[in-house]
Amino acid sequence: MNPAVATHPVTYQIDRLPPFPQVALKLYEKLQSTTSTLEEVSQILRTDTALSAKVLKLANSGYYSIPGGVKDVKRAFEFLGFNTIAQIVLTSSVTNLLRGSDGHAHFLKEFWRHSLGTAVAAELISKKIKRKNPSESFTTGLLHNIGKLVYLELDPEGLDSVLSQARQLELNFDEAAIQLRKPMSSELSEMLLKQWKIPESVWCGSAATDLVAFARHYATWKHQGHNGDFRAVSDSLFQEELGKLAFTNFDEKTFSEEFAVQMEKAGAFLHG
Repeated sequence: MNPAVATHPVTYQIDRLPPFPQVALKLYEKLQSTTSTLEEVSQILRTDTALSAKVLKLANSGYYSIPGGVKDVKRAFEFLGFNTIAQIVLTSSVTNLLRGSDGHAHFLKEFWRHSLGTAVAAELISKKIKRKNPSESFTTGLLHNIGKLVYLELDPEGLDSVLSQARQLELNFDEAAIQLRKPMSSELSEMLLKQWKIPESVWCGSAATDLVAFARHYATWKHQGHNGDFRAVSDSLFQEELGKLAFTNFDEKTFSEEFAVQMEKAGAFLHG
């Protein structure tokens, strides 16, 4: 962490934030294990009725399009598989934890819309370039900006000052934070996800970074919410990020159509 902000109040108050739900974390860990059984993970999920209901609602959303739908968590596992259910468990738990104040309702709405757009784009790209476990790319995209919600919970005035600086000078959020000697959102993201014991494979690594960099700029280009970054994305940077993914046959028209369809279906993640 930047020594200039290591003692900033936000960085040492993170432990005041709500802990990650233990049932969700236990279930997520079990879903990542190659030795877990369908009966075992289904039983764990059934111990939390609220989480079970959320998983079933999302499993039955248009994003997954299960023929006839499912009424039991075990059937949801059978149709969608462990990796996708792990995605649902993690994302549905995170979106319910950090809500901020009523005064920042617009920011929160824009934030989650942009995060969802990044998640959808990341999963689509992951499938097209045949990355392993595309559903994990969705989760990585959804969580990539989570540090900004740390600001929202612990230092809303600091959030406003960074956003104002970024807007006035056309900077990215973290560039503005550095100028104001405040923690970068990326630093806070790492601190929070470590505290929540979210596996590092979900939120770090060069492969994940390259994929999300493209996905978040694509979401911005498609006007899907706003993430607090005000620096314009040049076409050359966009193409550079695309090149890092070895996405040699990118058809923007087709991708845009698929993205629009999936975004409409993915609304269940924010409203489910």
